[in-house]
Amino acid sequence: MAAEEIGRLRTIAIVGQGATGKTELAEAMLFTAGTLTRQGRPDDGTAAMDFEPEELHRKISISSAFHHYNWKKDEVIVADTPGYQAFLPDSFATMRAVDSLVFVATAGGDLKVESEKIWAEMNELRLPRIAFVSRLDRERNNFDHAMADLEKALDAHPVALTLPIGAELTFNGVIDVLAMKALMYGDVSGKPKEEALSDEQKERAETARTRLCEAVAETDDALLEKYLDKGVLEDAELRTALRAATIAGKLTPVLCGSGLKNIGIGPLLDAIDTLLPAPNERPARKGFSGANSEPVERAPDPAAPFSAFVFKTVIDPFAGKLSIFRVVSGRAASDATVLNSTRGVRERFGQLLRLEGKKQSPITTALPGEIVAVAKLKDTTTGDTLCDEKSPIIFPASERPAPVISFAIRPKTKGDEQKASQALQHLVEEDRALETHRDSQTHDIILSGTGQMHIEARSRSSNGSLM
Repeated sequence: MAAEEIGRLRTIAIVGQGATGKTELAEAMLFTAGTLTRQGRPDDGTAAMDFEPEELHRKISISSAFHHYNWKKDEVIVADTPGYQAFLPDSFATMRAVDSLVFVATAGGDLKVESEKIWAEMNELRLPRIAFVSRLDRERNNFDHAMADLEKALDAHPVALTLPIGAELTFNGVIDVLAMKALMYGDVSGKPKEEALSDEQKERAETARTRLCEAVAETDDALLEKYLDKGVLEDAELRTALRAATIAGKLTPVLCGSGLKNIGIGPLLDAIDTLLPAPNERPARKGFSGANSEPVERAPDPAAPFSAFVFKTVIDPFAGKLSIFRVVSGRAASDATVLNSTRGVRERFGQLLRLEGKKQSPITTALPGEIVAVAKLKDTTTGDTLCDEKSPIIFPASERPAPVISFAIRPKTKGDEQKASQALQHLVEEDRALETHRDSQTHDIILSGTGQMHIEARSRSSNGSLM
């Protein structure tokens, strides 16, 4: 991507509580945009974004996965994050590396504490967001229930941009409130047939559009005065003001559909394209200088000195240790020498890698907003800052979550102890929510984490070395 094209980049994460269909949605987005030639399904193990053995076994996401797609003139880097309590620290780390979010709202009336925690973290990070009500093709899933949860339980300010046509088994399309047309889906290609609204659909659309105009007008005094005077907003000014309100966090646009049946995905991709910010529309990231701890910041400018922060580490069976980082400013380049300002050491980049599910593809440079990986950095770990050694900066690392449960790890034989020790080292490198130490009295190796599911899943993912 050329420097002048940074305004056409979006870096987003799909977030929400477990079992809301986030990975289904990610697969549908990648398929609709043409990145995938076949839409994968988490339940049958074919999803591009769920590929770890433990994810395939449990049929849930336990670690953030990354991919990218092109939609119209924009390039979008998308992260699919876990939603279960045990794996939220991984989601929160990923949220620090993106510019905006797609929050997948539950439509089944079972809002859980995970949604509240995720929403609170979104507010803490001041991230713009769009909400998507998915799985409307399932029984007892209701769009109005999801809207009520967003407003009452999460204290959001939701405004509907699409409305469902049909319900449960008869759900087969959406009403586009901005365009005032029906989008009907006859198959899973994601390509709808545009139709005129029926009288009943038109009434619903006009009611939703009036609420949308009122909500948007209330975010801008001049616009409110004009709306009260004329009673209408022109389409262009409505879209412009909606984008400003979304980026400012004053409103949450809500769309709906089904990831599995690929319904309503095109309008979501359009909303990401038109309503969410590019990296150069986000505030400068704050840090401090390595020398005297003076506050400094880096703007998302390709011409600024290079800086990035490592928010995730993966031990790949083929590439070795992958350090995944978000470029904050300047340019990352293959074969460059950078400073790990957190540890005060130099690191040499090899080939920069773009993440594509379980695969990686080589790239030569990366600009602000891009999420890339590099293999086999000697001293770098999750939470470290990489930067130009002539302009040092350290970005604050996210706090380690306090462990809530511990297990003793006892290798069956002495020969297994070295394997277990190495596997534990890799696990702790990959997951900052894990801690390990040796008990001074029993001499057992103690592994601590956020819950039993967390420890069991991570232990079983360690090539069978622990469990």
